[in-house]
Amino acid sequence: MAILSAAFCEEYLKTFSVRLVDTEDLQREAQRLRYQVYSVENDFEPRNSDGLEHDAYDARAPHALLFHNELDEP
Repeated sequence: MAILSAAFCEEYLKTFSVRLVDTEDLQREAQRLRYQVYSVENDFEPRNSDGLEHDAYDARAPHALLFHNELDEP
């Protein structure tokens, strides 16, 4: 089982990478993705006209995005 786990981790790290959200563009992308997941797909947060999910903690909370390396998309 450990060999399978190591192989999985190796493949995962080849396929994906984590990027710190350190620009306004990446912040908007994180909020757009949150909106898609929380408002559109799961109806957990209300929908809005800007298509971004944001809250009072965004300004001080660290954010990260998981990117697909080959596609260069979160």
